[in-house]
Amino acid sequence: MKRRNFIKLSATASAIGLSPIEIHAALEPLLTLSCPNVSNRKLVLINLSGGNDGLNTVIPLDQYSAYANLRPNIKIPETGGLSYLNLDMSLPSNQQIGLNQLV
Repeated sequence: MKRRNFIKLSATASAIGLSPIEIHAALEPLLTLSCPNVSNRKLVLINLSGGNDGLNTVIPLDQYSAYANLRPNIKIPETGGLSYLNLDMSLPSNQQIGLNQLV
């Protein structure tokens, strides 16, 4: 579903929710959505707050030296108590990422 269609549909759904019951019942068959197979989809939510940003939340391990050079004062260390969590060791080395454990 395209974003524009979603916005139109949500605006219509909001207006119908405020309308009398008869209008809602008459238009209900028109508002049913056909949903594709979503069994293989995953939802990932990343909460960014304060001084945290996307690069300090998900750390590209194959480019850690470049990351460390760009953020010398705020980088997440490779070792120690505040180090990143390696999410999946079974991935190829160029796809491995670390997660900031303070997030």
